[in-house]
Amino acid sequence: METIATRNGISERTGRNWMAERRQYGSPIAVHRMRKLKAEDRGHKLGRPLKIPQKTLDEMCKSTNPMRWKPLKIQRRYWEISTSVRTLQRSLKRRKKRAGMYVASRRKHIKKANKAERVIYGENNWEKPLFGYWDQVYFTDEAHYNVTGYYQVPRVLREEGEQWALHMHSWVNYYEKGPLDFYSEEDPENNLLPTPKAPGKPRKKKKESNEAYAYRLIKWENNQPPEVELQITGAHMTQKYYTIKLLPTYIKALHNARVRDESKSYYLQEDGDPSHGIKTTYNTAYRTKDEN
Repeated sequence: METIATRNGISERTGRNWMAERRQYGSPIAVHRMRKLKAEDRGHKLGRPLKIPQKTLDEMCKSTNPMRWKPLKIQRRYWEISTSVRTLQRSLKRRKKRAGMYVASRRKHIKKANKAERVIYGENNWEKPLFGYWDQVYFTDEAHYNVTGYYQVPRVLREEGEQWALHMHSWVNYYEKGPLDFYSEEDPENNLLPTPKAPGKPRKKKKESNEAYAYRLIKWENNQPPEVELQITGAHMTQKYYTIKLLPTYIKALHNARVRDESKSYYLQEDGDPSHGIKTTYNTAYRTKDEN
């Protein structure tokens, strides 16, 4: 090592450091990027320090942000950000997933599949009597509400592709109705799987031939997922979260009804959400309902 280092005009220690970097980072072709790789490993950033901490941007984009319905001018003061509103906008767009003040989600229609199922349900049950059947059914559902009302178009700070609403659930019977309880999709106990990000279009490397780049581009296009029809979906929760957080409220209502009148049979009528476990008999939600 000492002979090779002397021949190239460097010290032996520098040569050994370069060999260690070669083993750690691979080929030394992208020498001009070594500083960036080293900085990332150490948790640093090259260039000027950020005017707005990344942690502040992360907190602003969470649903727990108490000011996310307010204009950015007000949010800037609340989070003690010294930059201009325009700088804050650029930081949200570039350093988060194109975050900004988007129009809050509103849904005014029923999906075609749900409408067909409801029509079939009505045709199969419309002759059943009110007393003796329907008064023994406990209906449950979850709702998502726009807390600002319908007289204006509200905007909320969120990342692109992320919608936010107030989630609630309850039950209702012919004689009574249950309490209105609230839940959050971002509850740690919900444990939703993160949505994988599709690989971006490859860029041509500095020392890459046109043929090699064209081959990589064709390979990337062939691996693209097929186009699908986008549909508006409701809230997302795992079956385990539904069984632990929501289902006990419904089971308690049926228990209280049995205590009042043991001679009747009571029914729990849920909607068709996958988390409710009504399509199979070998899941957590179904077993919990069967045991109670």
